[in-house]
Amino acid sequence: MKEGGIMLTRFFAHLKTYRFIYLFNLGLLIAGFSFGCVIFTRQDGESLKSLNDLITSVLSLSYIKDPAMIQSNLASNIFLIFSVFFLGLSLLGVPLLSFILFTKGLQVGFSCMLYIEVYALKGIAGIILTLIPFVFFELIAFLLLCAVAYEVSMSIFLTCFIKKNTLSLKSVLNHFLNYILIALALVLVSVLFKIYLLPFLYHIFGL
Repeated sequence: MKEGGIMLTRFFAHLKTYRFIYLFNLGLLIAGFSFGCVIFTRQDGESLKSLNDLITSVLSLSYIKDPAMIQSNLASNIFLIFSVFFLGLSLLGVPLLSFILFTKGLQVGFSCMLYIEVYALKGIAGIILTLIPFVFFELIAFLLLCAVAYEVSMSIFLTCFIKKNTLSLKSVLNHFLNYILIALALVLVSVLFKIYLLPFLYHIFGL
């Protein structure tokens, strides 16, 4: 219990120290979301019909219960998590980390517009009941992990070019790996949520 309290205290201290990084990351997600909405409005009628057919097939219990879909989603998220890890250890990782967060926001914005296109006002309920739960834990994982990756990347940059002091690689890796484990746990929770609870939410939505 005491160790849990210490970890929680450290986590909140981390949030306070790097609050501007989190605000920047949140801004990237919002910008990506807005851009995804704009891109959707530029689609022609034929493209929208194809997208409508796609979301109709995706929003089905048979799809969400497909083991291949769950495995593919888990594998892609794990790949992204370790990509963020390696980018965080690189001086040139920041632009690519920003791109990852931006595209996550873009996907959500585009998907929200697609829900509304397919289901009209009912699509808002679909966004709340199915889309947000589908991506919530993943977004939290990448928002947290990218912030830590920025922190590590900036520390390496400052050490190499500004402060010229020694950086403990072991300390950096231990710090980073703690958040890697948190991100993996969030992704695992997301997968379990999709397997056991999302079908129930789809049923409420009327799918």
